[in-house]
Amino acid sequence: MEKTLIREEHCIAIRRKRTGMTQDQFAQKLGITDAHVSYMERGERGPSLGMLHKIARLLGTTVGRLVPDKV
Repeated sequence: MEKTLIREEHCIAIRRKRTGMTQDQFAQKLGITDAHVSYMERGERGPSLGMLHKIARLLGTTVGRLVPDKV
C-alpha cells in the first residue's frame, strides 16, 4: 500500500490546533460532530467541497492550501 505524504500546510488538524480550538469547538463552528472532525483529520472521511470552504474560512486559509497538489 502506497502512503501519501501530506505537507504540514495541508493538515487540517495542525491548522486547527494552531488556532487553539479543540475538535469539539471546531465541530460546533462547522455545524458537524466532533467525531466527523476526527474522521476528517485522520483521513478516514473527506470533507465535501462546501465543508472544505467552511473549514478554510474558519482556519483563515484557502481550499487550495488544504488540498494536496496530487490527490
